[in-house]
Amino acid sequence: ARLKIENQRLSADHDTMIGLLDALKMPAWLRSADGRLQWVNRAYAEAVEAESPGAAVRDAREFLGGQARDQIAEQHKTRPVFEQTLSTVIDGDRRM
Repeated sequence: ARLKIENQRLSADHDTMIGLLDALKMPAWLRSADGRLQWVNRAYAEAVEAESPGAAVRDAREFLGGQARDQIAEQHKTRPVFEQTLSTVIDGDRRM
């Protein structure tokens, strides 16, 4: 019974975090253990010009270039949060 309650609490926490991330005006995404896109917010979908967040995931539309993704993956081996500034192009404008 205690595991079921803990699972429900974690599920509710996850749903809350996904809701908060989806409301952000900046791109946010989650990857699976094998590095594939698992979830993206609306801002991410807009930035990669996908018709929807689901389409961005389905089509593996990447927001950052390969070098930046490799840098993030390497740091993620020792730290769960990437905290460096990267540049990318959105709507023809370079952003930091």
